[in-house]
Amino acid sequence: MVEQHECALVASEAIVYENSRNPDEDRRERIRSYLRLANECIEMEDSDMGRANFLKGIGFSLMDALHIAIAERGKVDYFVTCDDDIVSNSERHRDIMKVRIVSLMEFVAKGGKEE
Repeated sequence: MVEQHECALVASEAIVYENSRNPDEDRRERIRSYLRLANECIEMEDSDMGRANFLKGIGFSLMDALHIAIAERGKVDYFVTCDDDIVSNSERHRDIMKVRIVSLMEFVAKGGKEE
């Protein structure tokens, strides 16, 4: 979908940092290859930590909360994840989430479009 320009991939300074700390060299390089497809890379801002701490308070890990906070500020259409816990927690708190969090499978099944 990204390669065919059907949707735009947005990365963040936080995901680049997190990936750089991955001890699995093969996985680190695979993720780096995905990040090269990004149309934009959002830098972290001080305000992101405030929102991330709030999200951590409702059950997200701090790193996941930071990714979500950056995505919210970047006004992305979807935050796509393979982590079912992130999806479930976002659904429980749908009323306060500022970005739609979906599983990769759901995103692909919908072709990246709203129903």
